[in-house]
Order: sequence, then C-alpha cells, then structure tokens
Amino acid sequence: MKVKFKFKNGQQVRDMLTGLEGTIDCCALWLNGCRRYSVQPRCKESEMDKKPESWWMDEEQLELIGEGLSKKVKPSKTGGPSFKSDSAR
Repeated sequence: MKVKFKFKNGQQVRDMLTGLEGTIDCCALWLNGCRRYSVQPRCKESEMDKKPESWWMDEEQLELIGEGLSKKVKPSKTGGPSFKSDSAR
C-alpha cells in the first residue's frame, strides 16, 4: 500500500488549533491509518541554546504556510534499510 502525505519534510506549517508554527521534520503513518507530522518550532533568538520540543499533529489540523527547506531536503542513502534496493534485502 502506497501512502500519500499532504505535506513534505522541510515544509513550514501552522497548527490551526494552537497556532504553533514550525518545520515538518518527520511524516508518519500510525497503526490505525492516521497521517501525523512532527513539527519542529524555531528557536527563539534569546534562547538559541534551548531547542524546543517537536509536536506531533494530525494532517487535517495543519495548513501550509511556506516551502521552508523542502527544496533542500534530500534523503540520504545511509538512512536505513528502506533505502536499499530489493536485491540487497
């Protein structure tokens, strides 16, 4: 089964419920079919030494606000077994 996600890693989104804004750093398909995203907020200028926690949010409550880093994000071939060819498995 191929899953289609509405958003991509690196895009900037806003949670319509809380107003939280950040960059998607992970897309996940959960056991019961929920498509969820880990959203990493930006560090405040005055707190650059304290990385804020990422939040997991449902696809339906997010809206796209910018392309962010999505054009620069390139999957690495060292990213685990999912990047190996079928013959290598």
